[in-house]
Order: sequence, then structure tokens, then C-alpha cells
Amino acid sequence: MWGRWKGAFCALALCVATAAGQDEFSLESLGASDVEPQDANEIAPPKRSSWDRLTDNLRLAIDLSSRSVVGTDGGDWTFRHFAGFDIYKVFSLPDGDWGTLILQGYLTRVDDAFQGGPYGFFEGEDDWEFVYRIFNFNYTALPRQSINFRIGHFEVPFGLEQVINTNGTLRQYMHSKNIGVKADWGFSVNGVTDDIDYEVAIMRGTGNEWSSRGGPFLFAGRVGTSSEENRFAGFSAYYGEIQSMAAIGRWRSGLVDPATGAGVGATIRRYRFAVDAMVRVRGFGFLIEITAGQDFDQEVITSLGEVHWQSRDERLLVYIQIKHCRQNYETGWVHGTDVSVGFRFAPDTHWALSASFDGAVETFSGTERNGSASFQFRYRF
Repeated sequence: MWGRWKGAFCALALCVATAAGQDEFSLESLGASDVEPQDANEIAPPKRSSWDRLTDNLRLAIDLSSRSVVGTDGGDWTFRHFAGFDIYKVFSLPDGDWGTLILQGYLTRVDDAFQGGPYGFFEGEDDWEFVYRIFNFNYTALPRQSINFRIGHFEVPFGLEQVINTNGTLRQYMHSKNIGVKADWGFSVNGVTDDIDYEVAIMRGTGNEWSSRGGPFLFAGRVGTSSEENRFAGFSAYYGEIQSMAAIGRWRSGLVDPATGAGVGATIRRYRFAVDAMVRVRGFGFLIEITAGQDFDQEVITSLGEVHWQSRDERLLVYIQIKHCRQNYETGWVHGTDVSVGFRFAPDTHWALSASFDGAVETFSGTERNGSASFQFRYRF
């Protein structure tokens, strides 16, 4: 698949680089050297080539990053390497924009990925996969963008993940425990009206790869005040049957007799309701998300609190998070609490260095409270 994309992206990169390297544009450079003026005081507009229309409002970046993780108990290092492309294109007509295309695809390599447990859809400790992070088209031609239509692969519209971009970063929220997938294939209705943002989606329920095994599905939606303001709040809900081995394993471990879970199959049925909010004050951000729902018949409550500080030039971000999860097993309620402390330093638009420490204050199983340290280098050009 990477080979098929390579030629197209090289052509796009050459086109963008050529346009960016011109200080001035002439009629000849735009392919209109043969245009004759209509009269002595008026010059006809230049003819535009297909390449010109293609590169209007187009951004293309090559994204390389490497992440390493080590356990605080002295365990082995694990590594994840990413090499991909990030394409952002706005399609326009003389009377306005009519669509936005975002393509973020990454060839991803993991080494010793299972040292800390299974890792998503990778099939072994050392494996290659092509990951579709965000891969969709949003049709925005209706008046005032009050109703748009999105199709493709995008983040499940639920909670803080909907409004804060965490793709490719160490800073993450609660999608893994609440939903089981971060982004998924599907269709949504979304828009902005009277300072209200909303998105409602029907999705496959399988994450990176499209699969119908077990009949998965997912309905999700979030509505909230504008996230561009210094204060925002939102309400989210979802229901579905998700392909998530981690979620199925967590549910099974709460049964008195594990054999009673034999008929679960490849999906887990769950629903959640959530409220989220954020307040920004002089570089500081205060965030909260609270969810409640069920995994099959087990009640689940999760909460997240974050405090972060961002420099005025947005080069440095420092944050601390507390994540808490309660699940009502057959033997009673169990609790798990994690703390994450991290930073991201981006000296320019190309480089970014991140690090985080994640530790367990309280574990579901009551086992030893180990943690991990993560480091990531990222370069975009």
C-alpha cells in the first residue's frame, strides 16, 4: 500500500515545493502566456491548470517520529517508529469552500510491543502495520457550515478527544478505557451553529482495520460550546459493540466463573454518557471529564482531571493528569488510578521532543504499582 501512495505524494510534494520557491508569479508560470488582453486597459485573467487548482489551499508534510518506552521495574525497552504523510486540502469555488480533505497515513513499526501487554491490532511483538490516523473528507458547502457531512476514518466524537488534538503525541485521554478505539471508519453529521459545536456518527467499531467479525457497530455523538473560547463544556454519549480485546479481557477478569464469559465472542457491548469541560486562565488549562455506563452488565465510572501550562509562544507544554476508573465486578467494585506527568517542547515548526511518566497509584488487581517512562522525537517537513 505504501508503494502505491509514494508516487502520488512525491508529485504533490514537488508541486508544493515549486510553488513555494517562487517569489513572484507571472502569466507564463501559470500556463497562460498565450492570453491576449481584451483591450489596452484590461488584462484577461490567466488560465489555471489542473495542478494550480489542486495545490490551492493544500498543505503537505512528511512526518517522522520514534517513541521508546521503559518500565520503572527495570523491564525491557519497547519501541514504536512512525513514518507517514499529512495532507490537508480545502476545496473551494468562487463563492466559498465546499469541502476539506485530511489524509494522515503512517507506516508503523513496533519492536517488543507486547512486553507490557497486547498493543492494539499488531500481530506480534515485532510487526509492521499501516495506520490510518485521520483519513476523511468533510463536505462543508451548506450555508454557514451548520450541517456538514464527514465520511472516512476519524476520531470517535466523544469527550475531550473530540476537541483536543492528541494524534501522534504521548498526551492521551480516556478513549481506550471508555470506547476501546480512538478513531474508526464511519459517517457523521457535524457543524457549528450559534456557538455550538456538534458531531453525531455511525461507525464500524473496529478501529484501524475494517472488519465485520462479530457484527460490530458504534453510535457516538458530542455537542458542546465552542472549543475556541477560553471556556467550553460538552455532553457525549455512545452505544455499540466494539472489537476490543483489552475491554473483553477486563470484563472477563471480573467474573466469578470465567467460563460464564465463553459466549462473548469478538465484541463487547458497552455504552457511556460523559460530560467534559475546560477553563483557560493566563496560559493554564483546567480540564475534567466524567463518564458513566456499562460493559455488558458491569457498571463502569471513569474520571479524568488535567492541569496544563502552555507558554505564550506555544513552544512548551507541561501537564499533569489523574485518571480514575471504577468497575463493578461480580465480587464488588474495583478501582484503578493512574497519574501522568509530561511535557512537549517544539522549538520550531519541524522538531518536537516529548516525555512522560505514567504511574499506577492503585491497580484493579491489587498487584504491584509499576509505571513507565516514555520518550518521543518527532520531525515534520
